[in-house]
Amino acid sequence: MRRLLKLLGLGLFLCSACSTSKPEPEHFASVEIHDRSLEDIYLATAQVFKAEGYRAVPAGPREMRFEKEGTRGQKLAHASLMSVNDGPSVVERVKAVIVNLGPGSDRLQCETFVVTDAGTAFYEDEHRVSKSKRQPYQDLLDRVAAKLK
Repeated sequence: MRRLLKLLGLGLFLCSACSTSKPEPEHFASVEIHDRSLEDIYLATAQVFKAEGYRAVPAGPREMRFEKEGTRGQKLAHASLMSVNDGPSVVERVKAVIVNLGPGSDRLQCETFVVTDAGTAFYEDEHRVSKSKRQPYQDLLDRVAAKLK
């Protein structure tokens, strides 16, 4: 009986996760882009982020990742004082995703992280950037959207 209830609960959870409605936007930073190909969106996004000093990092389909060295303030906030000058790497990582909203309509959205020990598979640690600090990233996405108009 308990097993049946667990399976039923799992089924209800999975059904609720498979909603057919439009995905809700991430509340960090996002823009809607209309009537442009995925290639156009990738290219424009890469150009805008490169102009701001980011480098592209491999990611999955419909995903993009950009990184640049963390600021001294980020290093002070997220690394130990002993490692600020020559210790573990601290980078700013932006994870961008293109979400299909229907024919001819996509949303480019991103989340941003400060990453300590970047590049070390076992020790790497992502710290999500607060939503209160979203404006510079929203500005970058707005520039991508403007470039595609």
